[in-house]
Amino acid sequence: MSKTVFKSFSAVIEKIQLACDFSNISDVLFWSQVLVAEFGKPSQQIGMKERSIVVVAASIIRAKMAELEDFTIKDLGRILLLCLDEISQNGTTSYTNFLNLLLVFEARSASMLASVKAADLKIPKIIHLETIARCNAGCGFCPYPDLPRKGVRMTDDQIEKIRVDLKRMTGDEATIFQPFKVSEPFLENRLANICEMFWADHPTWQFQIITNGSVYNEKVLAKLKELALRGMNLSIKFSLNEVDPTQYNRLMKLNFEKSINNIRKIIDLFQDLSSVSLAFTRVSISAAGDRDFLQFCKQFYPRVTAGLLKRNDWIGAVESSEEPVNSLRQLSCPRWSDLSITASGDVALCCMDSSANLKLGNVFSENALDLFQSKVSRFVPVNAKRGDAPDPCRTCTYYQTVPARLRPFTLAELRGALGY
Repeated sequence: MSKTVFKSFSAVIEKIQLACDFSNISDVLFWSQVLVAEFGKPSQQIGMKERSIVVVAASIIRAKMAELEDFTIKDLGRILLLCLDEISQNGTTSYTNFLNLLLVFEARSASMLASVKAADLKIPKIIHLETIARCNAGCGFCPYPDLPRKGVRMTDDQIEKIRVDLKRMTGDEATIFQPFKVSEPFLENRLANICEMFWADHPTWQFQIITNGSVYNEKVLAKLKELALRGMNLSIKFSLNEVDPTQYNRLMKLNFEKSINNIRKIIDLFQDLSSVSLAFTRVSISAAGDRDFLQFCKQFYPRVTAGLLKRNDWIGAVESSEEPVNSLRQLSCPRWSDLSITASGDVALCCMDSSANLKLGNVFSENALDLFQSKVSRFVPVNAKRGDAPDPCRTCTYYQTVPARLRPFTLAELRGALGY
């Protein structure tokens, strides 16, 4: 890019910076339009850093056209400016700091976080059933190390009671069943039998397992393969998070080589089954780490999906420097549809409520679906905006995008990833 072009590009960015500083929404929109008009042409020779900024500017305009609130437009401009330094230093920006935030701001027009109403939440869409509170990892982004119910295990009779409660669901719902919560699923020797038990009542459910991959439970895996061959919809996600062995060992408190060898065996066992989906996930912490993770997965496991997740604070259980983004308060929350049951039988608010301290009831003495509906009545406002919900929903920073939008996002790929 010539010095003259770069100077004019920088001048427009300065205008956006000034407009954001003074909360001048009309100017943010105007200068974004200028940026796209002047530098968004395919023939315009600008660098990928500048191209990524044009993509954000285009998203600001789309957000305004979709009649999103003015402060959403301001947030977009703010994110544009926050990402500049990281893009300059790394040639990319982290998923947490850029792509996930941007997709949230486009949520309404893209129908990614469709608004829900309390009246529509008659049954849960995601069910977490933690039958044993046990994990062998010590991840820095997870509340397990301080979990008060470590080692608690449900009895078979207690699991059966929950199964009977959930039979009120007709079986044709698009429900995801996760037989864990703050736990490592493959440490539960009853895992496959539990899935089979609920599958018999609900043949359309997806049974989703998220594992750190360090445990190769041969009997459980053989049974899960048998169920998959019989048609059970099974999803296995490997929470790998780091691909540098030293960083992995430090973050996860596990041995990288052992975990990756077990993961390879599990992939070999299931990858040719049409009823099974496999994926790697990483909690996004840094741009460089995100890039290395995606490149590693693409190079060594091209048939397995790789996705990135925003780091969340588990409703204050894990340290986070992130402040709530205003735009989130105008959106609903997909976690309102959770029925989250701990190994002690307590119903948690959602997947982010690790300790279930809100005292929403206990499934061992009350009906599980009744407790879900009671939670919805208490926490989901009529307009389904989290900003009008009681705490902790009102100030929660949780959001994720749908899996189909998880993808690599080097600067060369940003344009296509955001549909520009």
